[in-house]
Amino acid sequence: MPVRSCGGAGSGVGALTNALRRTGVSGMGGVELSEAAVFASLGGIGFQHLTIGRGAEARLVVDGLAGGLSLRPEVVALALARLGARSTLQLRPDEDEAESLLAVDSPWEEGRVIWLDRASLPHDPLPKGYQRAICHLVGVAAVSVDEVLLDDRSDRLLPFDPFRLRQTRALCAIGGNPLLTVGPGESRPARAVAGDLLGALASGMRAHLDAPIGNRGVLGIRQLAARIRDPGHASSWRRCFGRGAGLFHAHAALYRFVEESAGPGLSRGIFADALVELGASLNLPLIQEQAKRWRPIEAAWIELAEAALPLDTPGLGAARLLLADRQVRLRAEGLDSSEFLATSAEKLVAIARSMESAFPIDARTLAFLHADLAGRLEALAVAEAEAGREFLALAPAPGPSGERRIKPR
Repeated sequence: MPVRSCGGAGSGVGALTNALRRTGVSGMGGVELSEAAVFASLGGIGFQHLTIGRGAEARLVVDGLAGGLSLRPEVVALALARLGARSTLQLRPDEDEAESLLAVDSPWEEGRVIWLDRASLPHDPLPKGYQRAICHLVGVAAVSVDEVLLDDRSDRLLPFDPFRLRQTRALCAIGGNPLLTVGPGESRPARAVAGDLLGALASGMRAHLDAPIGNRGVLGIRQLAARIRDPGHASSWRRCFGRGAGLFHAHAALYRFVEESAGPGLSRGIFADALVELGASLNLPLIQEQAKRWRPIEAAWIELAEAALPLDTPGLGAARLLLADRQVRLRAEGLDSSEFLATSAEKLVAIARSMESAFPIDARTLAFLHADLAGRLEALAVAEAEAGREFLALAPAPGPSGERRIKPR
């Protein structure tokens, strides 16, 4: 099977995996580098939610990666070191210099990734209010005078006008227009790499279970449940978003971010894939078995996302179908589906506007729906806390200097 050159998992994981593959970085034992291994190198799963903006432009953001909302350069560089790859970060705060640097041809053995403003992507924009909030990592496959070919979740490279790319980079909250060049580093024993990746997953899980900030980790899942269920909560959904377009966008965000993370189900499935791969590499069958605990959790996140946009509710059901279709078409057709992407975006805007004059759910029914969503979140918090503790009980403890103590076969 040929090595995939573009597409794959969202939230930058697929783009980073592809950039590494193109440069010859392999997985443990010389096999093809997997998205699950790259995901593990980044720390695995987490949870974060926050509301950005105020008033009519208040928006919900949900993230399921260990590092939070953005794969920032320092996080990616550390992940690459765990994989045995190398990286070089170049910052050019001046936009002309940044554009010129990107236009310079890179050696064949190097791959490049950059950060854009997620909300401003012309092929997959987010609603007004999200701009400058989400930093999004994409791969750079080729650069010419007329266009830049980007690797961003689609099975086809996406052509980007250089001027539009410049604007989208400038809106990214990571300053300096970062360009990260990646490539193969010094060869490391497969067992050492696997041990480091398992250690990264364990560290990410500890942070997930013990996050001290209320909107993060398992505690953050419970806090989001309280905000959805209780209209008297100081930061409740109905206080922040009202019963109009803002609340519609909150429901759509819960669906969008759960389904469009590094994998459906808020990345819990790709986390399970990582457990299987690392357990096999380290001859730790109980770690492999742990994956079975996370498959139902992945399914429960998907069910939560779908419940946020019930198909039998006018407007909300139509939005769910549009968002799902957009994701499928973008992945399969790239910008060959640009007409559909544009018209579906217009339809989503029209649905949001219609919510201002006539929200399709009365107050009583909305209370029941929110109670259901909150109950699902609370059940997920319990399931993730239990499964997370089981995983940490099985994962080898760190040694005195931070290295993993993996028993020999």
